[in-house]
Amino acid sequence: MSRSVVVEIGYDYRECILTNDEWNQVSLGQCVSKDVVDHYEGEEFLYTFHFNHSDKGSLSVGYLYPNGEDCGEGFVGRIDDACVTEA
Repeated sequence: MSRSVVVEIGYDYRECILTNDEWNQVSLGQCVSKDVVDHYEGEEFLYTFHFNHSDKGSLSVGYLYPNGEDCGEGFVGRIDDACVTEA
């Protein structure tokens, strides 16, 4: 079963859907990254969810402007800090 991973970035929530295989990799502590295109104030942004990158259980979400310019980190924490549900 796939998983929905939701984090708060600013005043909005961003969701990343992981396939069953991706979630199994995350659960085993493997590094997984997944891109999600979403909108904020009418502009399209690319959000990248990084699971287990700094250490096992870590989660960070970076985002880019539409032109590819790096905006920074929108969320830095633990996977346990996210809302994870079956999708």
